[in-house]
Amino acid sequence: MKALLRKVILLILLSLMMIPLSSNASGETRKKVGTVQEYTEAFPKAAVISGSFLSAEASRVNPGMYKEADYQKIKSRFLQAVTAYEDTVALEEFHLTSSQAFEIYYRLYNETPHFFYLSYSTSALISEHNEVLQLNLDYYYPKSMIPDMKRKLEEKITLFLSDLDETWTDFEKALYVYDKLILETSYTAGEKDSLYTVYGVFTENQAVCQGYASAYTLIMRDYLGIETHYIYSKEMNHAWNLIRLNGQYYHVDATWGDPQPDEPGRVNHRFFLLSDDAMRKTEPAHKNWISPYPATDTMYDESSYKAIQTGLIPTEQEWIGIDGDGALLYYNFERGVFRYGNHLTRLWSPIKDETVYYTKNYSTLLKSQNTIYFHDHDSIYSMDPITNKTIKIFTKSPQDGFIYGISAKGSDLTYYLKKELDQEEYLLKTLDLRPFSFTTGIEKRYSLRLQWMARSLLIN
Repeated sequence: MKALLRKVILLILLSLMMIPLSSNASGETRKKVGTVQEYTEAFPKAAVISGSFLSAEASRVNPGMYKEADYQKIKSRFLQAVTAYEDTVALEEFHLTSSQAFEIYYRLYNETPHFFYLSYSTSALISEHNEVLQLNLDYYYPKSMIPDMKRKLEEKITLFLSDLDETWTDFEKALYVYDKLILETSYTAGEKDSLYTVYGVFTENQAVCQGYASAYTLIMRDYLGIETHYIYSKEMNHAWNLIRLNGQYYHVDATWGDPQPDEPGRVNHRFFLLSDDAMRKTEPAHKNWISPYPATDTMYDESSYKAIQTGLIPTEQEWIGIDGDGALLYYNFERGVFRYGNHLTRLWSPIKDETVYYTKNYSTLLKSQNTIYFHDHDSIYSMDPITNKTIKIFTKSPQDGFIYGISAKGSDLTYYLKKELDQEEYLLKTLDLRPFSFTTGIEKRYSLRLQWMARSLLIN
């Protein structure tokens, strides 16, 4: 229905207004389709103008378009109205044109990702002198549902940040959020409204690029106090972030850091902290974006952590990851050094398709209940993060293929099985981690529950 409605609006625009429109096959972000004007009987000397807007950070406004002081007054009024679930924002005193009012709404929408319930579409009531009298506010959900949804979102964000250490540097906090966002979210294309919002990321673990970038903005800026901006490229129809660390700006693209289709336990760090030049050169290259500040510092463009293909696990002294050759790497980011640890017992065979993110190694690792777990082709290992004592805790059956990834929830560790790397489905089984303890020094047999599932990795 939404797609049909958009097509109808598009046809009206093309025939009546002759406005050239651009499109992008990815469909990740909402498209600004223009405006439609009609006069109503209720307001014979006023017109209602409506439009849908790109959900990306507004372009830097030409100072001649409207006064920044007026914008701040409108922002205050807007925040109050949306927080109270009101239906309109009065703008008559500002004498704005419809294009100015829509640009302001566009900017406000993308500066407030916590308003996940606010529609990306709006309409304006204009006077006979073509000045905007009010902006109308629409909501994705019934107003009675929103308070409970906000509470649920807050609970999920609290859980998301539960392992974050306040003593970490801003770099480490930015890395933690990047990795966790990727590990817990699956890129999922579609028209579902929540896919474009922080609500979809934290409560449904699904999103498109707009959701990833909005979630990163919300956590970094509003919860951790680190300057973060929402960046958008109309040509790419894609959104990501710009963050400020130690006085310098860097690009962060969590969407392109998340393998697609989703691969449990894996993170691509190539798009974490890049300069403008590196963003243009790192394949797939970014281009023609709108940004409030230049990112000229190249400090992180060639950093060694770019080779890490898993989430980086924080310990008391270092962060641990696995690179493409199956080596455990230990990083001390504060001192800027890293060292190699144990090399996994077996490496993956190189994948022939060089366009995929991970061409050598499919081992992953995670931390659960103060223990680190990782795997190779057919075995799962546990490691004490303090002593680095490593024990093989489980070996799969030969007929199961190979272990493709692992994930954990509570005392359950789930491992993913495939017969071939390129097959569209995987099987999963679950281990109960409770019988094992490093403190006793005794290795106990894990109980295996018969929990089989088939799950498609393809995104329709």
